[in-house]
Amino acid sequence: ILVTFGDETACDAFVVAVEEQLEQQLRVLPTSEVARPAVQNNGAVFICATEDEAIEVTNKWAPEHLELFVEENEARMVGKLEHFGGLFIGTLCAEVLGDYAAGPNHTLPTGGTARSTGGLSVLTFLRVRTWMDSGARSGDTMVKDVVSLAELEGLHGHAASARLRLDPPVAPATKSASSTPVKLRRCSATDAKPRRCAVSDQALEGARAILKEVDADGEKALLRIAQKFGDIKPGEPFVIEREAMEAAFNSLEESTRQVLTRSAARVRKFAEEQKRSLKAVAVDIEVGEAGHDVSPVEKAGCYAPGGRYPLPSTVLMTAVPAKVAGCKDVWVATPHPSPLMLGAAFVAGADHVLAVGGAQAIAALAYGAGPVPAVDVIVGPGNQYVTAAKQLVSGLVKIDMLAGPSELLVLADPKQNPSLVAADLLAQAEHDVQAAPILVTFGDKADCETFVAAVEDQLEQQLCALPTEEVARVAVRENGQVFFCATEDEAVQVTDLFAPEHLEVLVKEGSNRVADKLQHYGGLFIGELCAEVLGDYAAGPNHTLPTGGTARSVGGLSVFTFLRVRTWMQSRPEMRAGDGHMVSDAAALADLEGLKAHAASARLRLPQSNGHAFSPEARA
Repeated sequence: ILVTFGDETACDAFVVAVEEQLEQQLRVLPTSEVARPAVQNNGAVFICATEDEAIEVTNKWAPEHLELFVEENEARMVGKLEHFGGLFIGTLCAEVLGDYAAGPNHTLPTGGTARSTGGLSVLTFLRVRTWMDSGARSGDTMVKDVVSLAELEGLHGHAASARLRLDPPVAPATKSASSTPVKLRRCSATDAKPRRCAVSDQALEGARAILKEVDADGEKALLRIAQKFGDIKPGEPFVIEREAMEAAFNSLEESTRQVLTRSAARVRKFAEEQKRSLKAVAVDIEVGEAGHDVSPVEKAGCYAPGGRYPLPSTVLMTAVPAKVAGCKDVWVATPHPSPLMLGAAFVAGADHVLAVGGAQAIAALAYGAGPVPAVDVIVGPGNQYVTAAKQLVSGLVKIDMLAGPSELLVLADPKQNPSLVAADLLAQAEHDVQAAPILVTFGDKADCETFVAAVEDQLEQQLCALPTEEVARVAVRENGQVFFCATEDEAVQVTDLFAPEHLEVLVKEGSNRVADKLQHYGGLFIGELCAEVLGDYAAGPNHTLPTGGTARSVGGLSVFTFLRVRTWMQSRPEMRAGDGHMVSDAAALADLEGLKAHAASARLRLPQSNGHAFSPEARA
């Protein structure tokens, strides 16, 4: 693809000269059998009247490789280019140098996906894991905010877990005990393995049909499906703007407004610090400089569940990092949003709310539908159809992860408070009947047995007083596990095999020592004051974390999810391609791979080429 701009007559003459060179070089190119059909079938030229028009065309393509060759205003044009995988500035910076010998990676996003992601780099092989470590008792305001948000969301087990960090544990008000008290399934180290959270074929089939319908029929299909599933009623607005969000926020009780504002501020502070940790870099290369820059995606879609437990906390955890990253257009999608959800969207800085849920919301965000634009990244947890839809569009837009049922693993020695351990396990169990509450303990077998029995007794007592007992009891009964390990190292090994979403470390002496040994987790919570529920709501680190063992390979949602690392090379006027070996190395490697046009493109930058891509023998 060639984009040129300026005087039309001059551009036409330039394009004719380029086409003549294409033909001349194709005649002597050993790979012309492939290259000629590529040029004939896919080659295109855009002749633009102005520099800005040329920039607009280029940004729409979001190309894998982008060469910029201009006589004037180079820096200004670079500043306007938004979407590319790798940028090559100046005639000495042939793209083939990036393919072979300059340093930046040559595995770059194609098909327009440079709008949402950068190329392969060392960052591909790194995970960002979050952690919290408690010291002396402090932060009661934060804990109280967690209690308030959890109760607003109807997650009373979360509230109880946080409340225990404020007050001495007390026996809960009980109802009649269950005839079958809960027990954790006894397991050994050989039983440890993560639960793979593959999306079901049924969910994929259902989501695929919805995606296809919205892709084909846009807004009409979106409204039809949204009304069918009860997201909206006929005639109701399905896009809500900032003014309505602000009105909803102002309608909330003052205490609720303050909790939302403080919680958003903590998430924002953490995201800002994360963003500062990722910096632009530049290194010298033989023809000039190479480096990377860090830029936000333009449009973000943030899904927040609105089913049994609408989650304003998820609105904060998704939209706030998107705005901190610098996204220009942030959409929150949530079905039949309450004033609480709209108020959270307002505090988070969302630009629009899509009052639609399910796979139909993901379809609208991925393909666009009426006033809803196609976004560049879709994040946030949802039900199995939301997750299936995210999986199906993941080649079109960037996604954060495929989140499965919630998990908490508590690694505790037998000296811990059974009431705290039980409360934390129940806080995850109340999410979903498929949630996984897991306890790993180690040390003297008799001590461990006594400790686990006390935890189970507390589980039963607290369940009997828990408004969400119906869900939590099933999760504990069906998925609750306890692992008895002889040593600390064995307990660490079992824990790493699970690679849990949430991991609490409660060890009377040496919690930090144990934490340093742990390798695989989404979020780490060290010490009894660092209840996992604090991370769910108000501490700052994100609560959207990898499940099903995927913490082995990926970190949680963060400001990084909304950023791209784009690489660039720029030649300096005073540099010559003959200085050093980079250009000749690129040509030699291309020859070894049989890619003769790559080699010719590199050799043209060498002083001895005299402006010819091929040797005199080849031209003859």
